[in-house]
Amino acid sequence: MGAAGTYLDHHIAYSMGVAYAQLGDFTEARRWLARSTETGFPCYPWFAHDPLLKPLRDDAGSLSFLNQLREVWDANRKRYGPSPK
Repeated sequence: MGAAGTYLDHHIAYSMGVAYAQLGDFTEARRWLARSTETGFPCYPWFAHDPLLKPLRDDAGSLSFLNQLREVWDANRKRYGPSPK
C-alpha cells in the first residue's frame, strides 16, 4: 500500500475511466484505465467487451492502448496458461 492517502483501488480507477469514456474525454479515460491496469486490473477481455467502453473503440489512441493491453494479456496467458474456468 504506499504512503498514507496514496492508495487507489483499481475498481475506482476503472470506474473513473469508464466515466470519462462516457463523457467523450478519451485522454482522461485512458489515463484512468491505465491506472486501473497498473493497480491490479489488467483484464483485457473485460476492457474489450465492456459496453460502457464502446466510445473508446473508435478512437485511435484508445485502440492503441487496448492493443497494448491485449499483447500483455496474451503474453501472460502464454507464460502462465489460460484462466481457470
